Amino acid sequence: MMRWFGAALSLLGFSSLVFAQERAGLTPLDVKRCAPVVASSIPVPERARFEPYIASTRICPLVQTPLVQTDGKRALISLIAVFVEDYYSDKAEDAPWEDFPKPIFVDAGGRTVGALPEHFPEDPPRVSTLSFGDFRGELPYEIRVSVANPAIGGDYELPPLFWNPERGRYEADEAAREPSNLDGEGATCKRMPPQERR
Repeated sequence: MMRWFGAALSLLGFSSLVFAQERAGLTPLDVKRCAPVVASSIPVPERARFEPYIASTRICPLVQTPLVQTDGKRALISLIAVFVEDYYSDKAEDAPWEDFPKPIFVDAGGRTVGALPEHFPEDPPRVSTLSFGDFRGELPYEIRVSVANPAIGGDYELPPLFWNPERGRYEADEAAREPSNLDGEGATCKRMPPQERR
């Protein structure tokens, strides 16, 4: 059931990665730098929801340059997500789909400051690439997600997230929301123009 995710991440994710890298000032999130959340000192909000999948839950720092692990620094913002492919790696081919918690953004103290409406880096059959930038100090003010979608609807983007300093959290750009017929959550998505699809 889940064995093809790795190939999908390599083939489909690559086109979205190129698209994200071409955005001036935005840095693609390298999932290879995501670490097991159990090894992190940052507390997991609503840990009970993540607990059944905690071994496959990763924390990904949103930083301009890789942190040196020995310098004691923490990223101001990190993404916490269940890596679905990892969870199913030792499961039977016909293992049922789990009700995984959606990815969340947390600050260095473990406070939830935003969320994604789809799983990252894969939400079968879709594969996502996240990019971030517009740094103010060490805080990224903008987060974007490009989704490679093999279904008939094609590739699309989730509404961009922008930091709201008054509320201390990321909020979606409502102007970017367009109705679609992708699925139950498709109304939160913006389709990529055909010329921008890779």
